[in-house]
Amino acid sequence: MKLQLVANWRKGWQWFSTWAFMLIAFLATTPLPPELTAMLPPVMQDKLTAVVAVCGLILRFVSQSKPNRDGHGREYRTQADDQDDTGGRR
Repeated sequence: MKLQLVANWRKGWQWFSTWAFMLIAFLATTPLPPELTAMLPPVMQDKLTAVVAVCGLILRFVSQSKPNRDGHGREYRTQADDQDDTGGRR
């Protein structure tokens, strides 16, 4: 298996999953103030990082590209859009 960057890697900072994983890194390295933790339900206090991780995993599969629209407001996709999403492969 050859590792490659995705075709649109420069837009990676805009992806929901990237933000979720940055939040995971923040939660793992920076202790939250006790006042903030007390605002969360007791069940969530210990599992906050896991919940954010699951959300990040789910959001990784959500399409985040803006659809193209024709002159009548209808959405359409081009073959180039499909290649951009799959790294040039179908």
